[in-house]
Amino acid sequence: MTIIDDYIEQSIPHESGHILAGRFVGIPVFRLDHEIILTGTNEISTGNFITVGMSPPPVEPLIVRAMTPPDVLKAYTLFIAGGLAGNKVTGTAATEHGLAKDRVDLSRVSDRTLEEVAESSTLIIQKNMGAFEKLQAAFRKSYQDLTNNGQPTVGRHTLLTPDQLEAICPQSKRLQWFFSNQP
Repeated sequence: MTIIDDYIEQSIPHESGHILAGRFVGIPVFRLDHEIILTGTNEISTGNFITVGMSPPPVEPLIVRAMTPPDVLKAYTLFIAGGLAGNKVTGTAATEHGLAKDRVDLSRVSDRTLEEVAESSTLIIQKNMGAFEKLQAAFRKSYQDLTNNGQPTVGRHTLLTPDQLEAICPQSKRLQWFFSNQP
């Protein structure tokens, strides 16, 4: 396996874990995107995978914590830790590259470590393994379709749409009261 193959193999359960945990606890998760980049040697390569969902505004963490209801903060921590939980459930090693952004995002809303919160997110995934496996299969197929159909173009591509996510893992409305009142 190449470094790129390893990256993709750890990304599939990681992003699937974010999606499942987030949608289960009520954090709106809209889609899964992938960036195709141009390397320094002008070769087209795989870039980041992005779970697109709601997140706190980019303000001082103390402000975020003070202005966000505790149940929303807790749900957001489970969404963030869902990535590492996905890796744990599948036994796929997570790279620090894959966890660095999650650690930063978590630090904005909690003093707990990513590893601590991932324990709770792991339980969510284990209770919803059917959906988790379907997310991984859909992710893998969509990525293969993107990369096997000729040369993909540089830029951001949607791998899983809102309709696909809804069919696999319906969005919980638990926190709808909060997110429907956001600007």
